[in-house]
Amino acid sequence: MRFPCISLLMIVFLSQARAEPQPGMSGWQGYLQSGERLEQQGLYRQAKEQFGLALDAIGSSRRGSEPEFRAEIHLAVVTAQLGEYTEAERWGNQAIRTGTALHGAEDVALAVPLLNLAIVYRDQNNYTRAEQTSRRILELLAAHGSDQPAALAATLGILGTVIARRGELQKAEELLREGIRSADKLHGPDRSVLAENLSSLASLCRNTGRQREAESLLGRAYAVYEQVYGMEHPELVPILRALATLQADSGNYSEALREDERAVQLAEKAWGPNHPQIRDALLEEASWLRKLHRKHEARALEARAQKIQEANAQNSLARYTVDARDVAALRSGNRHP
Repeated sequence: MRFPCISLLMIVFLSQARAEPQPGMSGWQGYLQSGERLEQQGLYRQAKEQFGLALDAIGSSRRGSEPEFRAEIHLAVVTAQLGEYTEAERWGNQAIRTGTALHGAEDVALAVPLLNLAIVYRDQNNYTRAEQTSRRILELLAAHGSDQPAALAATLGILGTVIARRGELQKAEELLREGIRSADKLHGPDRSVLAENLSSLASLCRNTGRQREAESLLGRAYAVYEQVYGMEHPELVPILRALATLQADSGNYSEALREDERAVQLAEKAWGPNHPQIRDALLEEASWLRKLHRKHEARALEARAQKIQEANAQNSLARYTVDARDVAALRSGNRHP
């Protein structure tokens, strides 16, 4: 079962609430605020630079502080958005270490970096770790009686897509619908969680033959993303790709190509020419071109997709073995040295 590769979420309801300005820290605060604005606009490369400058401004004398925790969480998000998954995992692990030192291994503040790691694992097809991490988040939220609908809704969505991959479709659908109900309470940028869960449920519906329901869900997801981000934000890329796939399912390959090409153009503008989502979109387009007997064009797209694959080889989590945390270590309160 195929699910669209949705971009990483950034839920700041916990980390920002703890990041109050402190005397003498106006420099790092300015960089963080600038990075957050750029991240909201989908300008992830520029945001990454600002968050790096924030860490430099925080300096070694303030290591292990709340501002550092906040910057590390943001760096985990933007690097994953850029397709730099190994670096995203490294920043996610670092944020967990910093958060554990600040608040302890059982504090609900860890839900934020854990959530970002769960999404990285899911989108890199590491479903075992994605499920382990998701269940750990649910444990933290339940243990603290935490009324955090954004974290809950996002985690239910991740868990639903992972369980669907195992073929447990009824359970997956229950989780996704529960996540949608929780996300419907959200406002502002966190409402993008609703769009992701709607899109994930649409994929399940599509793969179980409910095309009309899938199209309706995707239309609703698109409207939410457009409301939150506008029409030129990269968060729309997965929705456009999913809508293109539905067109192809109906045999409308020319329309599917037009929709998918719009997604590619938007992705290139935001992420550059070598993002993994561009590779996947090109391969889909190539398959549709072959159905239209346009083999020469298909081969050109396949060759381009291969070059993107080669350019991204170093970003695969399968190649990353240093500093990989076991979720079980968090249960016992152990930390990496």
